[in-house]
Amino acid sequence: MLVMRAYISKTLLAFCGICALAPAYSQGPAANKVASFNVSPLRIDMAQGQASNQLFVRNNSAGQLALQVRLFAWSQNDGADQFVPSKDFVISPSIVRVDPEQTQTFHVIAVAHNSAADETAYRVVIDQLPGAEAAISGATQTRLRLTVPLFAGGDVAAPAKLRFAIDGQTLIIHNDGGRAARINDIKLQYGDREIVLPHNTGPRAVLKNSMVYWTLPQSFTCSVMPVRVLARIDQKTLNDAALQTCP
Repeated sequence: MLVMRAYISKTLLAFCGICALAPAYSQGPAANKVASFNVSPLRIDMAQGQASNQLFVRNNSAGQLALQVRLFAWSQNDGADQFVPSKDFVISPSIVRVDPEQTQTFHVIAVAHNSAADETAYRVVIDQLPGAEAAISGATQTRLRLTVPLFAGGDVAAPAKLRFAIDGQTLIIHNDGGRAARINDIKLQYGDREIVLPHNTGPRAVLKNSMVYWTLPQSFTCSVMPVRVLARIDQKTLNDAALQTCP
């Protein structure tokens, strides 16, 4: 079974404002206690008309773990991810305490079924809530967050259809299809040169009818020389040409 260990992600700090979750800080030099939990599956797919699914969280910590689970509709606007609270699915329980070395089952229940041949994207956000030890003077508690993508209706939607463009120092990836695409290991190849794009943000998802941007290294110079984009798209190898617009 695929699992993911919860971790503190700098890339999700901007998301904290949406979730109204602030980290807990110590009043003194006490030791920092970090919880640990695994989540499976790493991605939830709901077929059209499917009523429910399940999500499993295992507490690997020595103490009890308090969790809150919420759902956000996920879209992309001008290359940026957008998250809005959603009631399209009910996740039960929404708040729970999980004992050490125990696994909690969360039920993901569809509230309304979308009959259109279209995929909709969501993020299931799992937040650690403050524990009783946070109230102890001088104690520090680092609270964890993990998000799991949820896609509904992808079984009937048109496949992802990607096209690539380079505008100066920016790689633009368009998805004109009906399903999201997951992108890993992007490289640019032109002439006898190959540039590996930085992966500090991890794999990228391009949602249906959306686009994402990738800032290219300064070592790349836009020119009339043909550029090929090499990548792993949904675990398949891609080798495609990119249109260039040089300043």
